Amino acid sequence: MIIPNSTASSGELFKSKKVRLISFVALFFVLAGSIFLSIYLFQNPPLRKQKSIAVLPFKNLSENEENRYFADGVVEDILDRLTKIGELKVVSRTSVEQFRESKESAPEIGKKLGVNYLLEGSVQRHEGKVRITIQLIDAKNDRHILSEKIDRDMQDIFLMESEIAKLIADKLQAAISPEEKQMIEKVHTHNSAAYDYYLMGRYYWNNRSLESINKSQEFFEKAIKADSTYALAYAGLADAYYSQTRFSETPVEGYNKAVNLANKALKLDANLPEGYIILGVVYSNGYWQWVESRKYFEKAMNLDSNNVVTLHYYSDLLSNIGEFEASRKYIDRAIEIAPYSAINRILSAYFYYQEQKAEEALQEVLILEELLGDQADHQGELFVCYLYAGDTVSALQMMKKYFETSPDYSEFKAYANQILPVYNAYGLSGLYKMMYKNPPGYWYAVNMDSLNTAMNFLDEAYKNRSPRLAHMLLDRQYEKLHDNPRFMEIVEKTHLTPYYSLRYKK
Repeated sequence: MIIPNSTASSGELFKSKKVRLISFVALFFVLAGSIFLSIYLFQNPPLRKQKSIAVLPFKNLSENEENRYFADGVVEDILDRLTKIGELKVVSRTSVEQFRESKESAPEIGKKLGVNYLLEGSVQRHEGKVRITIQLIDAKNDRHILSEKIDRDMQDIFLMESEIAKLIADKLQAAISPEEKQMIEKVHTHNSAAYDYYLMGRYYWNNRSLESINKSQEFFEKAIKADSTYALAYAGLADAYYSQTRFSETPVEGYNKAVNLANKALKLDANLPEGYIILGVVYSNGYWQWVESRKYFEKAMNLDSNNVVTLHYYSDLLSNIGEFEASRKYIDRAIEIAPYSAINRILSAYFYYQEQKAEEALQEVLILEELLGDQADHQGELFVCYLYAGDTVSALQMMKKYFETSPDYSEFKAYANQILPVYNAYGLSGLYKMMYKNPPGYWYAVNMDSLNTAMNFLDEAYKNRSPRLAHMLLDRQYEKLHDNPRFMEIVEKTHLTPYYSLRYKK
């Protein structure tokens, strides 16, 4: 039997110690690496939460207070570039406007807007130079994760805006495709004066009154005069002409001008979603060419699927042609991007009403009332929306408040306390007859059972190509006219017959 040597040589002992030393060093580096990684991840946690962001109104630090339009325009352009990034959910400008002077904390604002990140900043312009300061905030933890100060010449404003968009995407680890990168870096004009006029035009257009829309038209025209190749300015002017039709009894001229200008814009830039949006709206609401309208909206959606205006109007078109499921999908998307937009909530409540979903319509109206508060100029809309939801009592309460507070209805203030008694005795028809000797419009004529008068209003709306005509024909509250041959003739002349049949299963 062989007995192993119980004593090791000095060489073997040296090898053993060397192995232990190497093992110790390796273990040290593993532990040190783990500690370093833990500290790094604590300070720079991976962004696993949804990449959702709201851009708050930037402060105007320019000496001239009137430069607010410039700061607002910069924000709108940064927003537009961010919406081109598919991995980001970006809340619209209209929803963040209410936080312009807000004292609420970042977590509170983030929760209300449904986003994880906020971008705040300031703009200062002086003697051809621009400084934009930004802070990207983790809204939940109220922690700044990016702070930058960018100085450029005014002529490089577009480079600044695209640089900011890319900085945010990089910080939020949002991948940018080559196509998205091209859209983000797009420069619409190299003429700083034209850009300035364009921003002023958008500033006035966003106020939405007839006076402000007319003012916006002046500035869009100045932008085009400064740069005749500025496609976005042509689209802005087209938008102004279409918006004016809402206040006109003879809108056809406005439709035609809007279409011509939109086509000019697209001739200069075939990838401009704003041009296709205008064409989609006019071909739907003005020309009643539903198939063509859809093609234009689909082009706009392919170029920018996060554009709230496209989502709003496209959902309305789909509702008109009876595609309720698709319509709901797009209006819900519009509300997700612009949760504080009253106009989208109103349209959503209308859609639920058309689908005979009273409970869902009521929930939408309750949100809408919370958004609008006591704003007298919206109480009439709330009244109609409560009727959509089948909540007549709340509708009448809103009518009473409207009569008591709205300057537009001051002549009916004396009727405020008679609303409920008259309704209980004679219904809605009795209410309207108390208010008017003759129906002042189509809606009132139908509800006052003056159906021949209602048809006269409808004939006039068809003759003048009213942008509201499709709703006047398809709205369920006008079903009592459906057996009238004159009514069905207009349905046919507006090319709505197949969609009307789909909606009413006739």
